Amino acid sequence: MSYLTDDRMRDSNFKYLFNELISFKKLILGKNEESKKNFQNLIDNPDVPLEIKIRANKFIEIIN
Repeated sequence: MSYLTDDRMRDSNFKYLFNELISFKKLILGKNEESKKNFQNLIDNPDVPLEIKIRANKFIEIIN
């Protein structure tokens, strides 16, 4: 988590994958609502690739 600073996240070609990983991390730590919110943010962002949105949607279904 310390590697993923705001600057690195903003400037990276992998920023959406990093956000997805952070959502997984929160889910593993039992922070279900935070994880769900992060996944929903990925879904709502029009710039996020479709395959990431599909995975995010599946994880939201699992959390519910």
